[in-house]
Amino acid sequence: MRYAELPNIWQEDLSGLSGAALGRVYVERATERLVSRAIDPSLYEDWGKIDVDRACQLIGCKRSALYQNTGIRTIISDLQEQDAKLKPADGSEHEQAAEPKSNVIQFPMERARPPSRYIVGKIVVVKVKLALSKAVSRDYSIPTLFWEDGIDREVSHYIRALALEERPLSTLLEYLKILREFRRFCRQNGIPWLLVNDDTLRAYRALKLNKGIKTRRINTITGVIFQFYAWAERVGMLRNHVQLYEPGDYPPELWEHPFAITSDEFTKKDGAKIRVSRLRIPDTSPKANRPTVTDAKLKLVKYAEEGSRHEERNSLAYSWIAVTGARSFELLQVIVGKLPTREQLDRIFAGALDWTIEVKRKGGRDGKLVPTADLLRRTLNFAENERAAIVKRCESLGLPVEDGLFLTDKGTTLAVSSFQGLARLAFQRAGVAGSAHRIRAIPARKAVEVALDVADVGDVELGPDTIWKHAILMRAADILDHRSTRTLEHYLNDLINSRVQKSAASKLHMVESAISEKELTLAALERRIEARTKELDINRLIADFRRTGTLAGATAEEVRTLEEFQDEFDTAMREFKIAA
Repeated sequence: MRYAELPNIWQEDLSGLSGAALGRVYVERATERLVSRAIDPSLYEDWGKIDVDRACQLIGCKRSALYQNTGIRTIISDLQEQDAKLKPADGSEHEQAAEPKSNVIQFPMERARPPSRYIVGKIVVVKVKLALSKAVSRDYSIPTLFWEDGIDREVSHYIRALALEERPLSTLLEYLKILREFRRFCRQNGIPWLLVNDDTLRAYRALKLNKGIKTRRINTITGVIFQFYAWAERVGMLRNHVQLYEPGDYPPELWEHPFAITSDEFTKKDGAKIRVSRLRIPDTSPKANRPTVTDAKLKLVKYAEEGSRHEERNSLAYSWIAVTGARSFELLQVIVGKLPTREQLDRIFAGALDWTIEVKRKGGRDGKLVPTADLLRRTLNFAENERAAIVKRCESLGLPVEDGLFLTDKGTTLAVSSFQGLARLAFQRAGVAGSAHRIRAIPARKAVEVALDVADVGDVELGPDTIWKHAILMRAADILDHRSTRTLEHYLNDLINSRVQKSAASKLHMVESAISEKELTLAALERRIEARTKELDINRLIADFRRTGTLAGATAEEVRTLEEFQDEFDTAMREFKIAA
């Protein structure tokens, strides 16, 4: 049932509503019941917070809805702040009437404000043109944080400084979202930004830990907050508030100074020394314990997609990650216009043309994806069939169609979160531990193995500190666009332990990849022929001979194509046996 079909938001049976519609109903109920009771003391706890049980009773929802529904959270935050303004500064109850004998509590006759996004902090990207000289100017996109009482000047100044350092907009938005949540925590607890100390960070860290957030993410959050305060100390907005150096590097009068925010020295992989918050949690989770997706496991995941609405689209997306090593957001940047034509594909197969696809990498850097010829052929088949069917259906409904290769039924490019969610479900159905991102373990391991083979180490003993090991990992990291070699170390260790020293490693992987893509191409063709045959059987009953002949001709053509692919597949199998 849709929200528009609901006769009354107070209807008892809401089981037929979707999650989005149910959330909208709860927001409407909260607006009607909670806002109308904005000055009702029974709605609040003694310390000024909304009584959760009372709110759930009024709305008719569970506790989880109050915590998960953004609209309800905004309403509650707004009401709590409004209630705080109605109380005197000394924390006593609301002032009584002027008459000495009156026992009536006088509340200001102020209408409850509608929920405001500024209560929780609103981010606005401001376009700024900066004159670098009389003849040269430059445009900057600077995210700015707004609260109900105006701009968050300190945080916005920091983000502006990062923008002028040419940081990518995506990085600025991520930093600002982290700082917005921390500043909201401070504002709700009455902590001015000048009084934030290690205890504040410790309490905020505990809050995140209790929510089940992983250690690495908490360290990232703590790091962003610390760097903000370190910047404020460096530019003079704070003085002797943040520890930026070792105690011995300060003047003698500051050797025993109790810094509000302390830090430790940390040495990076490249030898550079930086300051990090002392509250950083050691990450003891070894990278080798992450689920490693192999070719065999990925095949199970693709089998799990069989029969799904977008079987070929999802399977093809997994193949792109396995072959090119693309991250999910990089994969979804591929558009139809970046694919080769059939004539260009013939040249690619002949070795006369190389094909790469430019994308924006992590951090806004330029990068390239290098698909194989077999993957490109399968992609063109998908674009001319499954994707074309989506385009045709959207055009018949008057819906605009985006240029993305991987489309939804509405003609929009598949969102990263949606793709990752679909992949997660496919992994679960297949009984394989992992995610779409962990498919990158396949090209990662192969890149390390190929680099190991190219290094031609032979019988050289690869110890933990050998230069060969570093060179191999650097080469593999370059192939996969990894900034650090740490995540690749366990792949190399596994290969060294098993003494994988095959001179034909690179060729073998190419043959394996070609066979895999040919298998998937054959399967896709068989599905299309089966669907066309079913369509033909139905049309025989209702269509004339001419239309039946046309469909039969198309089916016969695809059968001939299938036979050609079968010959290529048999040839590839023979090549594989020779290579192996």
